[in-house]
Amino acid sequence: MPPTSSDSVKQFLTVVVSYTINSTAEIVWENVMDVSHFRHKHWKRFRDVNIVYKDGDFEILQYRSYLLWPFPLTRAFVVARIGNKSDLSVRNVYHDLHTGAKVFLNVRLRPTPDGVEKIDHVIVERSAVAAIFPKLYVWMLLRRLTAMYREDLEVWEHRRERGGFSSPLCEPTLPTLCGELGGGFTELLERYSENAPAAIRFHLSR
Repeated sequence: MPPTSSDSVKQFLTVVVSYTINSTAEIVWENVMDVSHFRHKHWKRFRDVNIVYKDGDFEILQYRSYLLWPFPLTRAFVVARIGNKSDLSVRNVYHDLHTGAKVFLNVRLRPTPDGVEKIDHVIVERSAVAAIFPKLYVWMLLRRLTAMYREDLEVWEHRRERGGFSSPLCEPTLPTLCGELGGGFTELLERYSENAPAAIRFHLSR
């Protein structure tokens, strides 16, 4: 569960990345919630992606991620995520099956006169790399997010021209990480509000 004391909060690193997207909130929301494009559009990031449970906008995913393309090193994750279309937000909890470390990702979309601002608020439980080499970890994280942003640009433009779509999903088992998306997650986000001075901020634009 997320930390409940100031001592445990120090175990986390927070990064805020915002993007300017020339599209509509509806199309960007569809892209955020759609995992079917991960494998073919982000093939340098994900080796495989599977939906193991879905109930509305609540999903449990399992995927294997490349650590640093083109090297063949991968890491397996289970992800619990829930979307809230009313406020255009998605909360994600990533559980590293190798180290047990967690990454909390809060995504928010904000319509603007120029399109949509997408804000990724990433809270990383400090692994050995993040604790000993925080600058290297942030560089790797930004490298990944920037590459995915550029890959998604084509998706957003294509869907803006042709409209969105829904993808087939499966529902084999009950979720196991529901507790991570409750009050503890909200408490952690409040501790690391978007105005927190400790946050490392970046803005990406085309």
